Amino acid sequence: MTSSPTNPQVFPILGSAAQILASIDLPKDPLRARKALEGRVTAEVALAAVELADLRRRAAPKFRDPDRMLLTRKGLEQATHLLVASWRAAEVLRLAPGCTIWDQTAGLGADALALALAGLTLEVSEQDPLHAACCEANLAALGFEVRVRVGDSRQQDVVADLILLDPDRRADSGTGTRGGQGGGRRRLDPSSFSPPVEDWRAALEAHAGGVVKLPPGLDPAELVGPLGLADLPHRWTWTEAGGALRELTLWTGCLAPAGEPGRAAVRLFDRPAGHVGAAVLSAGTSAPPRPFVELDPDALTLLAEPRPSVLVAGLAERAGEELALEALDPASAYLASDRPDLPEESGPFLDLFRVVGSSPLDRKRVRKLLGQHGIGPLTVKKRGVDETSDQLAAKFGQKRGQLGLAIVSPTPAGRRLYLVERLPRGAG
Repeated sequence: MTSSPTNPQVFPILGSAAQILASIDLPKDPLRARKALEGRVTAEVALAAVELADLRRRAAPKFRDPDRMLLTRKGLEQATHLLVASWRAAEVLRLAPGCTIWDQTAGLGADALALALAGLTLEVSEQDPLHAACCEANLAALGFEVRVRVGDSRQQDVVADLILLDPDRRADSGTGTRGGQGGGRRRLDPSSFSPPVEDWRAALEAHAGGVVKLPPGLDPAELVGPLGLADLPHRWTWTEAGGALRELTLWTGCLAPAGEPGRAAVRLFDRPAGHVGAAVLSAGTSAPPRPFVELDPDALTLLAEPRPSVLVAGLAERAGEELALEALDPASAYLASDRPDLPEESGPFLDLFRVVGSSPLDRKRVRKLLGQHGIGPLTVKKRGVDETSDQLAAKFGQKRGQLGLAIVSPTPAGRRLYLVERLPRGAG
């Protein structure tokens, strides 16, 4: 049995800090906040209260009601973005309605809360006693009385249809008395995950379906061998929200039915009343890649930059199909068109730019181009070029004139700079 979240033996300092915050509004400034607590509590509790208040302010992207949450620094860093957790819960409900799901590595409870709010039946466990107690308290704060088991999920006998696994990518790091991050560092090496990759297969096979949360920079190929995915139904999604790539997700069993695409890019948008909007781009049929079509670099009218989820999912070509876009260069992720009819706005998976003019990447010729358009300082986007964006901006930009936007990329005719204007973003 887990200890009660209010048990002072579980988190005496964090619990006391939460009680203090329930009775006083602390100033945001840490020094003023500490002064406001002088003489009321011990110095350690005061420090914890100031930190908890700060964590609650920073927790809005991950929790619906952070002012009632018990949080730790490490737990908040590892907690799932609210939009991602909500969308994933909706996917589970869509594919496996009526099933019980076991969140085996719950942390502070971001995913468990999303699953509960979606109406799914929960089993929850967490190895770290502090985070287990926080998770149970956080669920209770939103009206969900769920027991959170403390300990290694591999040693627990829990009956559930589905499992949700969030391996710790920082297995070397510890948790301090208030949940502070230990001395470990983030690594994408699957051999450092906890629980180990080799243990996932047994857990996934023991349930009708499974979800494994992974860092978005991980190459799925690194897991195919250790997990033996060739004979396990599975699919991959790369999810971005709030302007950033958030997660690579492995879905298995009944959560990866034959009708679902093997890989997909997902872009999430916040909607009123707590709803989540989702745009999904999936791989089409297994047709061979189209051959590279070289466009005249001087005749381009449109450049497109695929969103991060599209790039890591390997779906750039798929994203450009609707607009009949071609790759600008085999060594660049940019797409291009020489058609005169331009779209009116960017879509969910492509940022679009109207081409104003272009030049080979020669200082004299670039500055002549910029002068013709009254451009002085530059903001530079680039791919496939060794120099940084700042180096290119300093090299080609000038002090006088209006701010311009440029894209630098290799092309079959050599490296070029394109002076562009960003098309408006579509509703999202």
